[in-house]
Amino acid sequence: MLARYRQFVVPLAIVAAGVLFYMENPWFFPADGSTERQVATVAFWILAIAVLVLMFEDRHAADAQTVEVEGPAFTRYLFSNTRAGLFWLPVRIFLSFEWIGAAGPRLHHVRVVPRLPPVPHRQQRAGLVRLADRAR
Repeated sequence: MLARYRQFVVPLAIVAAGVLFYMENPWFFPADGSTERQVATVAFWILAIAVLVLMFEDRHAADAQTVEVEGPAFTRYLFSNTRAGLFWLPVRIFLSFEWIGAAGPRLHHVRVVPRLPPVPHRQQRAGLVRLADRAR
């Protein structure tokens, strides 16, 4: 029954990815707690679940790929079929923005700390440490 809706999977996945991009990008996004953000969140999850259901039902199609991994049918489809890549697209977009956001402060405050060579005597090492502290 749902095989005839196969043509809607790609557009729905693109819209879901666009909504997620709008919510999570660092340049322009709806304010936290706003009605706009709540509507976008609900819309994303409805679209994501619809895409997942439509793709999962599409596994019965004659041109679906054959998978030889043992396990539950749902996990086999989700992790072993190239068509399931549309499901993973929003996940990848979200994770990339999270990683970029987490790396931002670290990239702006990079500080080079000089490594001291091994020094056999404590007094010499203490002197080198004092010199390195003064250089900072």
